[in-house]
Amino acid sequence: MSHAVAMDERQTRVFTALRERSPRLAGMYRALLEALRFPADEVSEIARASVIGHCGRELMNGAPAVLSGVDIPRPSPNSSALKDRLPSLLKDVDLGLDQDLIPVSRSVAATLDALIKTVAQEQGRNRRLASAAVTDETDNKHPAIQQWIEAQKFFAKWTHLDRAGDGERAGPADDVILAHLRVVEDLIEVRTAAFFDAVRSIDDLLAVANATDEDET
Repeated sequence: MSHAVAMDERQTRVFTALRERSPRLAGMYRALLEALRFPADEVSEIARASVIGHCGRELMNGAPAVLSGVDIPRPSPNSSALKDRLPSLLKDVDLGLDQDLIPVSRSVAATLDALIKTVAQEQGRNRRLASAAVTDETDNKHPAIQQWIEAQKFFAKWTHLDRAGDGERAGPADDVILAHLRVVEDLIEVRTAAFFDAVRSIDDLLAVANATDEDET
């Protein structure tokens, strides 16, 4: 059974703006807020952080295209797919040999070359998308872009349980989560200000129309 997540005024504005552009991203934002309000104990703390990390990562991955209209295709195959090829390609190669040069096959060399280039492309794509969303590509070195990248790294870090520590590590404090989320919310508010202005204008027009109708009756 579905239920509404209690949001404050600002969160409601952000959710409404997202829903107008991407219900999927609005759902991720609401799910993040719901997880954040869920009380964490020693059993659920890391699981809660992982859910928040997943929602935050998906929100940040999708927001630039939704907010700026700029979409840069991901490299194909991506770096994860290329890394997955290496174990089978290197199964007969002893990389631990005590020598300066270790010969590898042409296929291994080609895969490593593609992997290095793809990682560079992915990192560049993330920054270009952030630049498009944050500054309309007017300033690739704007401090806000670095804030966006850091927030993106934070949420990605907590997405997978196996990357969140050895089980003894505590989850991030709520104020830390909220600080990174604020970076995303700020951008959404700034980029959708025209939407809110339009809504207010429509409300004003309706108020005038309603008042006129009442005067005529």
